[in-house]
Amino acid sequence: MVQKIIVLQRIRGIGPNFAAVLVREVLYRSFANRRQLASYVGITPSLREKLIKIGAKVVSHGRYVTFQMAEVAVPRHMFQHILSLIARLRSLPAPA
Repeated sequence: MVQKIIVLQRIRGIGPNFAAVLVREVLYRSFANRRQLASYVGITPSLREKLIKIGAKVVSHGRYVTFQMAEVAVPRHMFQHILSLIARLRSLPAPA
């Protein structure tokens, strides 16, 4: 146990107290892999965070596809006009 504490203290940011707590409260168990260890101590992303990340990718991809379809379906001059209106909206100051 003392040897594990000494080894952990070599890691930047881990002092003697934290190393002792880790050895007594966490490292007494055997974990099959790093993911299990990280999950046990609570540093893996939660399901909510994962879903938010996936949702953001879906929304981003959806916007891209929508604009690709709009470029094909809408005449070029009308599409350029729509983009200029969007750019104008983005440049407006936020309401107070």
